[in-house]
Amino acid sequence: MYSKLFAKILNSSIWSEDPVTCKVWITLLAMADREGYIFGSPVGVARQAGVSIEQAVAALEKFKGTDPMSSDLASNPENGGRRIEVTGEGWRLINYLHYSSLKDSDEQRLLAREKKRKQREAKKPPKSQGIGK
Repeated sequence: MYSKLFAKILNSSIWSEDPVTCKVWITLLAMADREGYIFGSPVGVARQAGVSIEQAVAALEKFKGTDPMSSDLASNPENGGRRIEVTGEGWRLINYLHYSSLKDSDEQRLLAREKKRKQREAKKPPKSQGIGK
Protein backbone atom coordinates (compact mmCIF):
# COMPACT_ATOMS: atom_id res chain seq x y z
CA MET A 1 0.00 0.00 0.00
CA TYR A 2 1.11 3.56 -0.53
CA SER A 3 -0.15 7.05 0.18
CA LYS A 4 0.08 10.04 -2.09
CA LEU A 5 2.27 12.79 -0.74
CA PHE A 6 1.38 16.08 -2.35
CA ALA A 7 3.93 18.86 -2.65
CA LYS A 8 1.42 21.18 -0.97
CA ILE A 9 2.37 19.55 2.36
CA LEU A 10 5.42 21.83 2.27
CA ASN A 11 3.10 24.84 2.67
CA SER A 12 0.81 23.22 5.21
CA SER A 13 0.63 23.82 8.93
CA ILE A 14 1.81 20.25 9.51
CA TRP A 15 5.16 21.14 7.94
CA SER A 16 5.53 23.98 10.45
CA GLU A 17 5.49 21.49 13.31
CA ASP A 18 8.67 20.17 14.90
CA PRO A 19 10.56 17.44 12.98
CA VAL A 20 9.36 14.63 15.27
CA THR A 21 5.71 15.57 14.74
CA CYS A 22 6.22 15.72 10.96
CA LYS A 23 7.92 12.31 11.07
CA VAL A 24 5.01 10.80 13.01
CA TRP A 25 2.57 12.29 10.47
CA ILE A 26 4.45 10.79 7.51
CA THR A 27 4.58 7.48 9.40
CA LEU A 28 0.79 7.55 9.87
CA LEU A 29 0.37 8.17 6.14
CA ALA A 30 2.56 5.17 5.41
CA MET A 31 0.72 2.98 7.92
CA ALA A 32 -2.79 3.87 6.70
CA ASP A 33 -4.89 1.36 4.81
CA ARG A 34 -6.72 2.34 1.63
CA GLU A 35 -9.49 4.05 3.63
CA GLY A 36 -7.18 5.97 5.96
CA TYR A 37 -7.40 3.70 8.99
CA ILE A 38 -4.35 2.97 11.10
CA PHE A 39 -4.61 -0.07 13.32
CA GLY A 40 -2.26 -0.08 16.27
CA SER A 41 -1.18 1.68 19.41
CA PRO A 42 1.04 4.63 20.29
CA VAL A 43 3.80 2.12 21.06
CA GLY A 44 3.57 0.72 17.53
CA VAL A 45 3.52 4.19 15.99
CA ALA A 46 6.56 5.14 18.05
CA ARG A 47 8.42 2.03 16.92
CA GLN A 48 7.51 2.55 13.25
CA ALA A 49 8.48 6.25 13.37
CA GLY A 50 11.64 5.66 15.35
CA VAL A 51 10.64 8.11 18.08
CA SER A 52 10.00 7.74 21.80
CA ILE A 53 6.58 6.69 23.04
CA GLU A 54 6.21 10.09 24.71
CA GLN A 55 6.94 11.86 21.41
CA ALA A 56 4.46 9.66 19.53
CA VAL A 57 1.75 10.27 22.13
CA ALA A 58 2.37 14.04 22.00
CA ALA A 59 2.13 14.05 18.19
CA LEU A 60 -1.05 11.94 18.22
CA GLU A 61 -2.62 14.32 20.75
CA LYS A 62 -1.70 17.26 18.52
CA PHE A 63 -3.29 15.57 15.49
CA LYS A 64 -6.51 14.94 17.45
CA GLY A 65 -6.75 18.61 18.39
CA THR A 66 -7.98 21.52 16.33
CA ASP A 67 -5.58 23.44 14.11
CA PRO A 68 -6.69 27.00 13.37
CA MET A 69 -3.95 27.27 10.72
CA SER A 70 -5.08 24.19 8.74
CA SER A 71 -5.75 24.78 5.06
CA ASP A 72 -8.47 22.13 5.31
CA LEU A 73 -10.64 24.50 7.34
CA ALA A 74 -11.96 26.06 4.14
CA SER A 75 -13.14 22.76 2.64
CA ASN A 76 -14.04 20.96 5.87
CA PRO A 77 -14.74 23.53 8.62
CA GLU A 78 -16.68 21.14 10.86
CA ASN A 79 -13.46 19.25 11.65
CA GLY A 80 -11.75 22.35 12.99
CA GLY A 81 -8.50 21.35 11.33
CA ARG A 82 -8.34 18.02 13.17
CA ARG A 83 -6.18 15.50 11.37
CA ILE A 84 -7.13 12.23 13.06
CA GLU A 85 -9.94 10.69 15.03
CA VAL A 86 -9.70 7.80 17.44
CA THR A 87 -11.33 4.53 16.39
CA GLY A 88 -11.76 1.32 18.36
CA GLU A 89 -8.50 -0.13 17.10
CA GLY A 90 -6.38 2.93 16.35
CA TRP A 91 -7.09 6.07 14.33
CA ARG A 92 -8.55 7.34 11.08
CA LEU A 93 -6.91 10.07 9.03
CA ILE A 94 -9.86 12.40 8.57
CA ASN A 95 -9.08 13.75 5.08
CA TYR A 96 -7.32 10.65 3.75
CA LEU A 97 -10.01 9.68 1.24
CA HIS A 98 -10.24 13.23 -0.06
CA TYR A 99 -6.51 13.47 -0.72
CA SER A 100 -6.12 9.94 -2.03
CA SER A 101 -8.86 10.57 -4.59
CA LEU A 102 -7.18 13.69 -5.98
CA LYS A 103 -5.43 13.10 -9.24
CA ASP A 104 -2.09 14.72 -9.85
CA SER A 105 -1.45 16.62 -13.08
CA ASP A 106 0.27 13.65 -14.78
CA GLU A 107 -2.73 11.42 -14.05
CA GLN A 108 -5.09 14.11 -15.32
CA ARG A 109 -3.14 14.48 -18.58
CA LEU A 110 -3.05 10.72 -19.09
CA LEU A 111 -6.80 10.40 -18.52
CA ALA A 112 -7.53 13.32 -20.87
CA ARG A 113 -5.26 11.80 -23.54
CA GLU A 114 -6.97 8.42 -23.25
CA LYS A 115 -10.43 10.02 -23.41
CA LYS A 116 -9.46 11.94 -26.56
CA ARG A 117 -8.05 8.77 -28.16
CA LYS A 118 -11.33 6.94 -27.52
CA GLN A 119 -13.30 9.85 -28.99
CA ARG A 120 -11.18 9.74 -32.17
CA GLU A 121 -11.59 5.97 -32.44
CA ALA A 122 -15.37 6.30 -32.13
CA LYS A 123 -15.44 8.82 -34.99
CA LYS A 124 -13.46 6.65 -37.41
CA PRO A 125 -15.51 4.82 -40.02
CA PRO A 126 -15.44 1.05 -39.58
CA LYS A 127 -12.87 -0.79 -41.71
CA SER A 128 -14.50 -2.64 -44.57
CA GLN A 129 -14.07 -6.39 -44.59
CA GLY A 130 -13.83 -6.97 -48.33
CA ILE A 131 -16.54 -9.36 -49.56
CA GLY A 132 -15.46 -12.49 -51.36
CA LYS A 133 -11.85 -12.44 -50.38
